[in-house]
Amino acid sequence: MLTESQRDTIVQHTMNITSLVRQIEEELQTIL
Repeated sequence: MLTESQRDTIVQHTMNITSLVRQIEEELQTIL
């Protein structure tokens, strides 16, 4: 089982990754 803080950390990382992916997609569209 995950602790509360571990879950929070995972959620935080997931959100960070998601926003990074969005930024990369925007960059790619600018290039193409």
